[in-house]
Amino acid sequence: MSDHYLIQITEIASVLDALSVQPEARCGYEAMSDALVWPDEVPEESFLHPRGYWVLRFIFRYRTTLILEKPDHRFEPYWQLANRLAPNWPGFQKARCSTALATIYHQLKAQES
Repeated sequence: MSDHYLIQITEIASVLDALSVQPEARCGYEAMSDALVWPDEVPEESFLHPRGYWVLRFIFRYRTTLILEKPDHRFEPYWQLANRLAPNWPGFQKARCSTALATIYHQLKAQES
């Protein structure tokens, strides 16, 4: 990973921060990042360049490693920067970072296989 991904986070931070939590949103499994993702965490395509979505995968993956209680520190700088620049992003909600979600992660991942 390189610093250009950190720059991409700064470019999309305001868009992420403006997203609203949708109480009815349900998590799904995103295979490319091997992570849980809620639909309200991802901006509409018109607001996000494909590279911006790619860097979101680093953030999704890091959160999932926290859920699994096995933090992958390679992705931590992206998580920390996004958390600093977009603290209102729905993906930072405590309920979405809970270790209680580990069972759901394993179930959804198994369904993908």
